[in-house]
Amino acid sequence: VILYILLCGYPPFNGANDDQIIKKVKAGKFRVDDEEWETISENAIDLVHKLLEYDPSKRISAAQALQHAWIVEKSVVKIDFNLARKTLSNLKNFSVSIDLSILILFF
Repeated sequence: VILYILLCGYPPFNGANDDQIIKKVKAGKFRVDDEEWETISENAIDLVHKLLEYDPSKRISAAQALQHAWIVEKSVVKIDFNLARKTLSNLKNFSVSIDLSILILFF
């Protein structure tokens, strides 16, 4: 989720309130076809998909993520400062209070 936010500036499971966010998390569906994703590499998008895989048995581990081509290639990242400001603003406003049993179901 954090990688997704850092790449595009907003969370993969967004909503007007906690209930909407939890509903989207439970559905496990997210998008990478908005305007913000046009400049993101295919390797980065692939890593996001593998990290946000809904089925835990199919989701890659942290160790596997560190071996992913996008991490290993050490590509130079151009910083979009407008996107960075938007991301920081969204992270400051991001707070979710949820029942831990819901998280256990997801993971």
